[in-house]
Amino acid sequence: MFALIRFGDQTCAATIKGKASEPFGLTVGEWYAEPSQGKRERMRQLCGLLGFDVPPFHIHYQLVHRTASALIEARRFKTDEAAMIVHSFSPAKIWFEDLTVFASLFGAKAKPDHSSTVIVRSGQRLRLRWATGKGIFSNAQRSMDTKATSPRTSGGVRSLKAHQEGGSNLEIGRHRERHRGYLFAARRATPRRDGQRLSQSLRCGFGH
Repeated sequence: MFALIRFGDQTCAATIKGKASEPFGLTVGEWYAEPSQGKRERMRQLCGLLGFDVPPFHIHYQLVHRTASALIEARRFKTDEAAMIVHSFSPAKIWFEDLTVFASLFGAKAKPDHSSTVIVRSGQRLRLRWATGKGIFSNAQRSMDTKATSPRTSGGVRSLKAHQEGGSNLEIGRHRERHRGYLFAARRATPRRDGQRLSQSLRCGFGH
């Protein structure tokens, strides 16, 4: 998901990755195994955007790609900052350690529901955040988390290939300030038989 956000007098281009018990997919090393010329060029661009001298082979490609996308869109829309947000519905905060390792590459320390803000080599301001979701999925998700981290299933889950997501149309809906954070609604165009669209809302505490 992509969103343009205004908080106070600031603007932000944010990519949001919804996450439950499923892993982040392939690492950069796995994705880059026997790379084609196209992958070599993409990796060069990704490293340039994020300020990496060498590819971070141990990091999940999904995190790298989403963060680079936020920086690209921040340039395109001329926002004050870029943000990559993991919106997790896992009560156990499963896979949070993967974001922690990724944030450490920028000299940042990730903390649930708090932003880590850094300045990348290009001079852009980048915000990384793990946002804890609330809702009706909590109890069911606890059961899924237990299965995903059990010795019998964790290996299989980690070996799943990353799903290549297609593009989706977004319409930024109503927004208003609440407390210290910022509430906005983003509607994702989702194919449905009745032709209607599925609306999803996300709270991002940008005041923290």
